[in-house]
Amino acid sequence: MKSIAIFGLLGVIGAGLYIGLYEQAFPQATLHVAVTADEAGDRAEDFLSNRGVDAASYTRASGFESDYGQEVFLQRSLGFEEFNAYVEQDIDYAPWWFKVRFFKELEPEEYSVFLNTNGEITGFSHTLPESVEGARLSEAEARTIVENYAEEQLGIDLSTYEHGSYKSNTDLPNRIDHSFDYYLPLGKVSWSDDPSKAQGAKMLSFDVAGDEISYYNTNYFVPEEFIKQQQTEDSYGDLFLLIAGIVDMALLIAAITIILFRFRNRDLRGMPFLALSLALAAIALSSTFLYMEGSYYFYDTTLPWMTFITQNIVGTLIFTSFAAVGLFIYGIAGETLTREVFPRANDFDRENPKSARTIWTALARGTAFGLLMLGYITLFYVIAPKFFGVWSPLDVSFADFFASPVPFLAIIGISLGAALGEELAFRYFGVSLLKKYAKYTWVALLIPAIIWAFLHSTYPVYPMYVRGIELTIAGIAFGLIFMRYGIFTAIVAHYVVDIVLFATPLLLADRLYLIASGGIAIASILLLPFLYLFAMRLRLPRLASTKPLATTEEPKDYVHRL
Repeated sequence: MKSIAIFGLLGVIGAGLYIGLYEQAFPQATLHVAVTADEAGDRAEDFLSNRGVDAASYTRASGFESDYGQEVFLQRSLGFEEFNAYVEQDIDYAPWWFKVRFFKELEPEEYSVFLNTNGEITGFSHTLPESVEGARLSEAEARTIVENYAEEQLGIDLSTYEHGSYKSNTDLPNRIDHSFDYYLPLGKVSWSDDPSKAQGAKMLSFDVAGDEISYYNTNYFVPEEFIKQQQTEDSYGDLFLLIAGIVDMALLIAAITIILFRFRNRDLRGMPFLALSLALAAIALSSTFLYMEGSYYFYDTTLPWMTFITQNIVGTLIFTSFAAVGLFIYGIAGETLTREVFPRANDFDRENPKSARTIWTALARGTAFGLLMLGYITLFYVIAPKFFGVWSPLDVSFADFFASPVPFLAIIGISLGAALGEELAFRYFGVSLLKKYAKYTWVALLIPAIIWAFLHSTYPVYPMYVRGIELTIAGIAFGLIFMRYGIFTAIVAHYVVDIVLFATPLLLADRLYLIASGGIAIASILLLPFLYLFAMRLRLPRLASTKPLATTEEPKDYVHRL
């Protein structure tokens, strides 16, 4: 009980740091969504209907998008606090938005409507086939159409804007298309002390197809020189990922080799990991098929509908199968090694299953440790930018679930896949493998932590090696928890970190459904013991005998050898 009390205190400290410093540490605190995807879709449909479009006759699909280049430029140039104020001042120019597509099978003509996170229309697009006839206007004539549209429909006087880039497409057989950008002078942002370098700027973009306004949207101009510099920095993350990926492949080959050798010795116990693989696959597939609109959103109108759907289903099944097989391989290999090297940490030994009380205690311990790690991550990103020049832009790629009708299920699937897959691979198997063959405990802890950490090198944290440092420390901590308290505790802790990070933007939303979805996602932590019981009690024909290892050694607690 003393141990639980200490963990509880550490968990409270971690949660306090996370809540109290969240806005300082995580730029996603800026992201507040006030509408659901369905509401965005309904508003987009009303907008088109008011323009005389029979929107109901089209297939509708909503998505949540962001412009990574804009995010990085604004946050790096302004800093978090100024960026937050910048976005709040004019949400139309925030680098994230809802986009609702309206399309038909095998028809190139389609409509799109853009909305900000408050659900307000910020632009639209009407994609026309190249063969459609239209006017062949000059630049001046097309610009007049744009300026009249802006004044009459948007209430904007473009004479107060600077002319930006202009392009024309004169290769079309039956019309000429034009594209115009206008920069807002008061919205410019400098990213360098060198006054000769181009500034970023708020802008309005228009397309004219023949004599029709076919596109309008608020946008942001990012200087090309900045983009090239950023791509150079990002390339280092790609390099770190490549190196870590090669080593990770070697780890997978080692796991397969262990399985082959121990299968001959009839020393594999695979049922728990088959159960976990099946559960993970079921959640992933349920999330995908309940959110088929997410697949529709990427529909290529040049493909037959059934071809596209078949490709998506097959692709989903293949991806899910690979993830499930990987979990199964690392689980079996990790179990046979952990049973030998860290028997006390082998929670998936079906010959010695944990009691319900032990598992609920592990849940409490893992939850507290996960909250402590959230506090560590938060403190890391408060201190590192102030003293070491580290910075991290908001990456909303994880926020695709804003467009999902079941956001909590998507979050649970992502978090569970990461917690199970990564802990079984890098702690259950990786740490046990290196402890057995490299002997030194510090080597067993450090090397898997480094591999795991640098597999996250493409996450937007600069300099690109910083994410590796942050997660190497975390990986060592997860390894210690695994060795001392068991793999289930480590899985719970990892799950808590991910589920809370992913659910927090939902909890900060301005819609009850999104807030409730975030709450359900976090409450799913309580289901982990039942997942464990399912894994341990699944009864199917065994893959091999459960013949125990012949050993005369007493179990050793290697943690005390650190």
